[in-house]
Amino acid sequence: MSALYERSQLTQVMISSAPATAETM
Repeated sequence: MSALYERSQLTQVMISSAPATAETM
């Protein structure tokens, strides 16, 4: 269960930082 929570959190972080990453690139 904790692994699933960690994965969902990681996905959220990647999604929230996607625009910034695109801007940097």
